[in-house]
Amino acid sequence: MFLQNSKNLTSMNFSGCESLASVPDLSSVPNLESLNLNGCKSLVEVHQSVGYLDKLKFLLLKRCSNLRIFPNKLKTKSLQTFSLSGCSKLEEFPDILGKMEHLENLQLQGTAIRELPTSIENLVSVKWMKLGNCKNLARLPSSIYKLPNLECLWLGGCSNLVTFPKNLEDSTDPDGHLGFPNLEILGLDGCNLSEVDFLESSSSFPKLHTLELPKNKFTHLPTSIKKYLALDWLDVGECQHLQEIPQLPSTMHVLRADGCKSLQKLPDLSSLSSDFLEVDLSSCGELFRKGVKMADVSLLEGLPKKSSLKMFLTGGEIPECFLHSKGGSMRFWVPKDLYDKFLGLALCFAPDPEVGAAFEIQLFVNGEKVTVETCVFGKPHGFEDRYHFAPLESDHVWLQYFPRGRLRRIENLLRDEWSQFQVCVRNKGGSVKKCGFRLICEKQEDDRRVVLQHHHPIETNWIPEETDPDEGHSIDTMDECSSTEADAEESRSTLTKKRRLS
Repeated sequence: MFLQNSKNLTSMNFSGCESLASVPDLSSVPNLESLNLNGCKSLVEVHQSVGYLDKLKFLLLKRCSNLRIFPNKLKTKSLQTFSLSGCSKLEEFPDILGKMEHLENLQLQGTAIRELPTSIENLVSVKWMKLGNCKNLARLPSSIYKLPNLECLWLGGCSNLVTFPKNLEDSTDPDGHLGFPNLEILGLDGCNLSEVDFLESSSSFPKLHTLELPKNKFTHLPTSIKKYLALDWLDVGECQHLQEIPQLPSTMHVLRADGCKSLQKLPDLSSLSSDFLEVDLSSCGELFRKGVKMADVSLLEGLPKKSSLKMFLTGGEIPECFLHSKGGSMRFWVPKDLYDKFLGLALCFAPDPEVGAAFEIQLFVNGEKVTVETCVFGKPHGFEDRYHFAPLESDHVWLQYFPRGRLRRIENLLRDEWSQFQVCVRNKGGSVKKCGFRLICEKQEDDRRVVLQHHHPIETNWIPEETDPDEGHSIDTMDECSSTEADAEESRSTLTKKRRLS
């Protein structure tokens, strides 16, 4: 590399240079501000001098998949962005000499780094530290708690990180000045953590709002989790040893606990005050064998008015309090005085357990498709939740609850006197044995007073199944799952006449 007369050089860009094998001594380039080596797949070594470039602001080495030798000391006090992501053969991270007051973004995803040095505490301005899929990372120093500006710490996929350090100085810090005073996102999914006792120190995480803990091995969450007053997203999905979720802070928006096969106890969800709450308890078989039963809809009625709920339950029976239908589609009518007071829609279906398949749930009101508002991104999506089920060992039922507050356009689609609702479960490759539907209404309201298509009004103690022979077949075309506004209007007129004559 020709570096004569390079004293005033401020930028070097070798990105994508596949023939570059090493970066030589750059001490003759003292004013260098940007060094871009992204995608240099043959790069093996970076000279030690790079760690002492005082004016270097951007040091980029993404996807240098053969990089093995990197400066073991870093004293670049002007550094703002530093990326080694995708350097899959790099095993050591340099010592940080002196405080770096400008580095905000540290990207180490997919490296072979085994540990971070204690001197990581010198990254006093870092906001984003990403170490996802560092599968050799075995430990973090407790000094990581001395990063006062850290907002996002992402360690997802670090499968050898079996413990997360405790904040050893928390007991001497009643005001929470130590720890992570600005941490908002902590990602620890797939880290094989056998315990999460570091969470007992709620004062170390005063601003934490997103906690990702899926695919770990711990059995309990600390009761102090209710003291995390900024927490609104908790994901413990597929934590197959988790037995109990304690009381949560009232600020929660999302609780994901799908696939927690050992889960036996839930918190009181009715105490949560969030405008939007999404709860996913699908495939939590032990939970429902221990007392939460399909026929008990008090769980739905106790949720905040804008909460959603998903469950995948063992046993193939539709709850008795639901309207029943053979196959994957049903139509029914709801009188105005009832839907004025309903809180949300609960539906369920039983797939054929012997055949894995993908399913879509669709809802139509008076022939028009309803959209559902999600709390995660705040964007409307078609009411077409898609789920894929592998072949099952026994009968299961999918149960899902949609709060009225999430159903966009529904207020404009409802009609005077009667409105027609249609629920469809479309599938690809499998079949639906039966389905069910229920309006969840204010307490003491008869939320089953609806009319199945071609039937008389249903009494509260009698819920017939659909007798249409076509309903017993699987549904795989949109035509079978949709009704036109003209059809709905014709049937509505007939119902209105019947009501006046009765």
